[in-house]
Amino acid sequence: MPLDAAIELLKKEYPDLYDINLYIFKALHKETVIEIQYYRKSNGEPDYYEKIKDHPADASR
Repeated sequence: MPLDAAIELLKKEYPDLYDINLYIFKALHKETVIEIQYYRKSNGEPDYYEKIKDHPADASR
């Protein structure tokens, strides 16, 4: 999907995201292939979710 579409999807899901990782697979002159992995706060164990539910997504990596 185009980057702008991926960004819009991530913006909608952002409040439930805990960790977002971007992996660049291939960079060409006019196209770059990036894998985006993210982890949802709501998919964790209930005790862990209580600890992280109010933390923003970690975009520092």
